[in-house]
Amino acid sequence: MTFLARALLVISVALFGTVPLAAARDTCDPRLVNLTQLGAPESVHQIVLVTSDFWSSAVGILNKFELREGRWCEVDAPFPVVLGRRGSAWGNGLHKALGLNPQKVEGDERVPAGIFRLGPAFGYDKDLQPVLQFPYRQATRMDYFVHDDNSADYNTWVQLSEAANDPRAHWNSFEAMRRADNLYKLGIVIQQNTAPTVKGRGSAIFMHIWRSATTPTEGGVGLRESNLRRLIDWLTPIANPVLVSAPRGELAKLKFKTSQY
Repeated sequence: MTFLARALLVISVALFGTVPLAAARDTCDPRLVNLTQLGAPESVHQIVLVTSDFWSSAVGILNKFELREGRWCEVDAPFPVVLGRRGSAWGNGLHKALGLNPQKVEGDERVPAGIFRLGPAFGYDKDLQPVLQFPYRQATRMDYFVHDDNSADYNTWVQLSEAANDPRAHWNSFEAMRRADNLYKLGIVIQQNTAPTVKGRGSAIFMHIWRSATTPTEGGVGLRESNLRRLIDWLTPIANPVLVSAPRGELAKLKFKTSQY
């Protein structure tokens, strides 16, 4: 960090008692955010942090952190993101359950708050996998993510056969993974409500390409395509990356529910 950056950091702390995440660059300064309080398993070496101002916020900031010699260090510049039309709500993930409102439910147009596994990445390009470190799955016109909570396939990615590619014959509600608007040209599955899957707690939550910097999503995290590719290029499976997402004032409530990952 340069002398000027350090000086601005000190002034910010003196005036406001904290450092805005958006002001940070490649630094291990613990005053940015206290990630040690999460109690992350030793195997977790990458954290994608998405924060917003309030539960109702439809925009936020994404910061990337990696573990270096026992310290969480921010890498790269922060990315702007768009969130759900109705903001965020506590989801079902790797964090200790919080019996607090709001709670995420199916179709609520909220981004899940909490701690979640990430992956696989996905997209339309069949040739992308060989150039990525992170697991990747091609999305074809026969691929669907199931919203129907009365189905055994609820909150799973299913590929139908060419002969049986009629999703309405299988489910009442589903998400086509190959979209005409290209929002899913590139994305990452957020493992919300997967361990275990609870009926009605939400399905098909992704990081994906945004429509614009001011257009909310239907319940995922939207990014500029170039930033999303930059994020995917950084992720590596050996680091067991997780998403930590919440309004800034709620972060201190989050704890991993187990020391194993």
